[in-house]
Amino acid sequence: MDGFAKINLPDSGLLPGTGQVGKVNGTSGLVPPNKDGNPGWQYSILAGVVGNIASFFNCQATLIDATDGVCRAATAAHCLVDAKLPKLAKTVLGGMATYVGTAVMRTTEGEVNVTRYVNPEYIENKRLDSAVMAWRCPNGPGSMKVVPISKTPLVEKETVYYGKVMGMAGAFLANIFREPGVTSVDYLRIGEGSEHARMDPNHVITQGDSGGPLFKIINGVKYLVGVLATSDDLTKRRPLGTYSTNLAMDYIAHISRSLGSDK
Repeated sequence: MDGFAKINLPDSGLLPGTGQVGKVNGTSGLVPPNKDGNPGWQYSILAGVVGNIASFFNCQATLIDATDGVCRAATAAHCLVDAKLPKLAKTVLGGMATYVGTAVMRTTEGEVNVTRYVNPEYIENKRLDSAVMAWRCPNGPGSMKVVPISKTPLVEKETVYYGKVMGMAGAFLANIFREPGVTSVDYLRIGEGSEHARMDPNHVITQGDSGGPLFKIINGVKYLVGVLATSDDLTKRRPLGTYSTNLAMDYIAHISRSLGSDK
């Protein structure tokens, strides 16, 4: 457990007396894990308190590991970078650079202190929009289900699924779409750090779906392949989502491994 202290994972991650996460008022409006096949779940991050009024902003996350009494969830970096949040500091974890900071997260399970790990490529170059949230969960992750990260790169026209929490929540069918003439996103080649997913036009992603899972199913098992960075240009009226994949997911996998006791 010494490694946890070195990375400043909050010892107060659990509310007193719960053994997991504390039940608080105001979480019932959030979308729970596994809603109609979506392995992701909606969370709120405390952005600040003015007077007696707390302000939160919402995104999605997906649990990727819960071993060693530490839950790790994949999400989008832009969900965890805000001027109102505690400042992030650059450090090195497991030989890889990362930005780290704390926050308060609410889910349908309750409220918990988390450590934010944000991809430095997003902070410094606005690309590879990926991040990890970690918190102590010695009694397990509650209703959240672990979705392992896929080690197989995506290919053109591959069938995938995406999770939504805004509008009609659930999981929906999509396919990988590499648009002719479009070779890069944020100065990285398509397939190197991001992919486009062509979605069901009746269930397009909207603001608040950020960080949500892109996943595939192999032999009945769900594997995470990306996290939602942004929607395509809506003026083009195309149901596309841009997902951080491959290199962005490599960062998430590395941080998750580095939080384990065997790192």
